[in-house]
Amino acid sequence: MALTLTMVFALAAVDQMHPWLTFTREPVLERSVITVEVGPLQNSKRERIYLFRRTIKHGGNVEVSWADTRTCPAASWVVEESIKVPPPRIQVPGVKDPAADDQITLTMDGVGYSLNSGARYGSRVSSTIRFTSNVGTPLAAWVEESLQKLAPCWSHSPRQP
Repeated sequence: MALTLTMVFALAAVDQMHPWLTFTREPVLERSVITVEVGPLQNSKRERIYLFRRTIKHGGNVEVSWADTRTCPAASWVVEESIKVPPPRIQVPGVKDPAADDQITLTMDGVGYSLNSGARYGSRVSSTIRFTSNVGTPLAAWVEESLQKLAPCWSHSPRQP
């Protein structure tokens, strides 16, 4: 019975989830991926509440867990800091970027990170922005800190609005 109720709550949360932010951490040598999706949680009081869904895939195993900004104060930090993550600069072969040095660092393994979110220019709603990186970047730092702050917050069933 308890498992059935958990599944009903999880399905209801999935129906309510419309993620506007997704970020991932994918260690190359581990062959695993952590995906965190963030979306608004509809509630009767029209409060600004965000629902987080974490999916961990490792081998053939998949684990889904949940958090939200009502029960996890650190989740608000993740949402608010997401807009401060600087995207990488555009690189054009043959065009010198005055902000970059002449060194090229290649990382053959490491950890892949990605961020996918709604984006805009000033007051104009644009579309979607997606960027990826490896270790040693602002995106990597934000993802690692976000996962660390969210670690104590995860639950196997979503909380109700």
